[in-house]
Order: sequence, then structure tokens, then C-alpha cells
Amino acid sequence: MKVKRCLILDVILIKLHFMNTMEGQLLADRYLLKEEIGRGGMAIIYTGNDTLLKREVAIKILYPHLISDSNLMQRFINEARIIAKLNYRSIVSLYDIAEHEGIPFLVLEYIHGYNLRELYERLYKGERKPPLETALVIASIVCDAVAHAHSMGIVHRDIKPENVLISDQGDMKITDFGLAHILADTRITASGVTIGSPEFMSPEHISSSNISTASDVFSLGSLIYWLITGVPPFSADNTMSILTRISRNDYERTGKKGGIDDCIAGIVDKSLKPDPLDRYKDAAELSNAIHNVIDGFAPDPYILFKSYTTAPGQTARELAVRHNRIRYENAVAYIQSNRFEKALALISTILETGGETGDDSVDVSGLMRQLKYRKYKRLAISIMEIVIVLLLSAIIAREDYTGGFLNPSAAKSVPLTPVKPGIQVKQEPAAALQKKPKAPRKRSAPAGKTASQQVKAAYLHQPVKTAENNRKPDIGSLELITYPWAMVFIDGKYMGETPRFKTISLSTGKHEISIMNPYLKPHSEVIEIKPGQTLTKRINLNE
Repeated sequence: MKVKRCLILDVILIKLHFMNTMEGQLLADRYLLKEEIGRGGMAIIYTGNDTLLKREVAIKILYPHLISDSNLMQRFINEARIIAKLNYRSIVSLYDIAEHEGIPFLVLEYIHGYNLRELYERLYKGERKPPLETALVIASIVCDAVAHAHSMGIVHRDIKPENVLISDQGDMKITDFGLAHILADTRITASGVTIGSPEFMSPEHISSSNISTASDVFSLGSLIYWLITGVPPFSADNTMSILTRISRNDYERTGKKGGIDDCIAGIVDKSLKPDPLDRYKDAAELSNAIHNVIDGFAPDPYILFKSYTTAPGQTARELAVRHNRIRYENAVAYIQSNRFEKALALISTILETGGETGDDSVDVSGLMRQLKYRKYKRLAISIMEIVIVLLLSAIIAREDYTGGFLNPSAAKSVPLTPVKPGIQVKQEPAAALQKKPKAPRKRSAPAGKTASQQVKAAYLHQPVKTAENNRKPDIGSLELITYPWAMVFIDGKYMGETPRFKTISLSTGKHEISIMNPYLKPHSEVIEIKPGQTLTKRINLNE
């Protein structure tokens, strides 16, 4: 067995060495490799020439360890054919899939330009905050592309700024569609990390739960948060801390950031819900929500983004002015309908973003004064209404108390029978005519218990103790020991990390446990907890 493993390792090392010296070779008698331009978790990327169609292409050659499983390779080929059908203006095209000496490679559309992270680092390095409107334009283009893939049943799984490419002409295209899904069965890449970028991963991705279109929505929410604020929502110093924050949904809510409209903060925070059922179900729903916000100031995001790549400052200012104009109009409508809190939020956002609306006749400060006047006027009217109601209530109560049928002294004595002359009628005092209340019947206490004990038991609501109440629930416990440390998930729920993970009580029956270290292959199994017993599991992730 050890000899067989050594032989497989030798073959992989030979092929890796071969891949390091592939520049200048002709693959499949058609594609000429030029130079290496990058390495990812799954493949090495080269520029190349298609000698048949005379065009420049990008060639992605998979690492050798990913091709050792024949079933996986067949699945890879089948799904790559599906991805090749993704014909959309903002998605990098997959031209071909072929093999060279047993090593598969992909031929992709080559984009002359840079990625989204490089653009942001160049324009917004340091403390400078990205423009909100520009971030939403970029987000709408990315969401449209992912929505098209979702409509064809393809989940991206690795949405991140590096996979958003921008050409020198200002065209934005999304790459690496479906590759993480195709290779999901391997789980570990050549560089020893889980497929996907930690800062933009979904909780399902970390816990190895069912990955769906809602998982892409979570990653898109993280990307939009980064576009708006300049920092990822779950940023930390190391991978473990990032994964822990994602599992706990620990991030600063978008609404706490200055200059962000409530409706936009709501979109981002809904996308980042920990439960997939609470998010937008797919990228199409998220895209519609974004377009409902930006259609007023950015009706064609693709054209505006091209303008932004050539004149970023001017385009960002024009978009901000248009957006402020819409905010102003909405604030006026809110004031007229007495929705002062919403109006105040919009006016504050306008002032935080510079106050420009593109119309000299618009006075934002004057609108703020009008808002305060209307708000205080409405408050004064409300106070007056309360005072009037209280006064009327007091007057009515006084009338009822001092006159009418409620005043015994004002009631007139009316004889019930006619009085004949010469006959004296004995007048009973009014107090004697009043019906005396009946004394409450005394009830004897049950045998064996005094009346005071019965009242005390009723007051405390003490249940009757029976053998059924004394029965303890059927539970057991799990003691988990791992080497090295790992994150623990039980039935899909994050429980903590070892070695800090203590013995935990579980209901009897079967449970699924998942153990994950971002640098090692995860471990999952089903355990059975028996009543009153402690199950001890020792797991070595290095094996």
C-alpha cells in the first residue's frame, strides 16, 4: 500500500514539474502556451494563442492531483459542457475543454485588463471611502451575471473580487463559473485550503451543508458590503477568525455605516442572514432589489461603468448628484405624508454626501428647517388633542358624579302605592331599603388538608407530583477530542472549536457531526447517543 502511494506521489510530482516547464508548448495541436499569469487553488493560468482561429486566449490547466479520480473527471467534462453554454455579456466565455498527455485544460476568453480588487486598491487606497452609487452599479452587473447562471442551474461557489475582471475597454466579466462546484468532491486544493475565498464564504460552505443559490447570495452580500465600505464584513487577522465570525454572523451592521440609505442597508443585511431561508432565494431576487434602488439614477449600469473606468471622479460625482436629487424628492413626499423619521434619514444622508442635488433652487437646509417645523407642529397638535380629551373626560366624570341617577341625594322619592287619606304609611330609611349582600358560603376544606394549605397550594400553582413528572428526559453526552484543533458542527449547527469544546449533552438517537480545519480534509460521520451514557470520539484529521 505504501509503495502504491509513493508511486502515485511520484507521478504527481513529475506532472507538476512538467507543468512548470510548459511555456512555449503546443497543446492539443492547437493552443500555444505563452506565459504564466497566475495560480489559483485549482489550476495554473497561462496566456496562449488559438492557432486555428488566430485569437488570444486564457488557458487554465488543472493540478494533477485533481485528475486521479476517473469519475470526477467525467463529471468535470460533463459540467464543463454545461458551463460552456453560459453566453452572457458579463460572463467570461468558455471556448473549449481538451487534454494534453492526460492533463485536462480549459480554454477561456482572455480579458486584457485587471480585476475588481486591483481597481479598488488603485482608486481607494487608504482611508478614502468608495462612492456608494458606483458600488451599486458594480453590484448590479455582478448580480445580473450570477442571476443568469442561477437560471441555468449553475452555482458559482467562489464569488470574490479576484473573479470579477475588467477589460481595458471598461467591460466587466465574471469568471470561474461552476469550477468550484465541479471540483467540490475533492474539497482540498493543491495549496491545502478549502475551495473558496474565506472572507466571502457562506456559512453553508464552511459547515459543508447543502450549497444552493442562496449561498451565492450570501457571498454577493459580502461583496456588496466590501464595495460600499471598502472592507469585507467578516475581516480578521487570520483564516480561523474569519471562519468563526462567519459562523457566528458577527459583523457590523450596514446601517451603522454613515452615508448609506436604509433601503440599501436592508438589502445587504438580508443577503447576509445566517439562515439561507431568510435571504433572497437567488441572485435574480437580489438583482431586482438593487435595480429598484438604482434605476432612478443609473438606468444603464454597463454604460455608466464604462464611463467610470475612463473618468472615475466625474462619473462618481454625477451619480451622487442624481441620487441626492431622488433622495430630496422622496424626503419632500415623506414630509407631506407626516413620515418625519424617514424624511430625516434621507436629508441626513444628503448632507453627509455633500448636499449637492444638481438644482440651485433646491435648498436642503431649508427642507431640514421645514421638517423640524412640521414635526414640532405635529407634536404640538398631538399634545393639544391629548389635553382636550383629558378635559372632556374630566367634565363628563364630574357630571356623572354630581348629578343624575348616580347621586343618591338627588333622587326623588316616588310612592309605589297610592296613599288613602287617614292612613299613615311608615317610611323606611333609604339604607334599610338597600339589599344587603349575601355572606359567602363557607366551604369545608378537603379531608387531610386545612383551608390555609389549600389556598397556599392554589396560589403557588403547585402541580401534582406523579411518577410521570419525576421521569428524566432521555439524554446522553458526547466528548470530542481532535488532533489538531477543529471547528465542530452537530446536525449542521456550529458548536465551537476544539480543544475548548467541552462535553455536550445531546438527545438520544442519531446525530451528524462534522469536524473541519481549514487546512485539512474535513471529517463527517453519524453517531448514536444512548441514554445516560457518554460517547467519546477521538479523531485525527491528519490521517
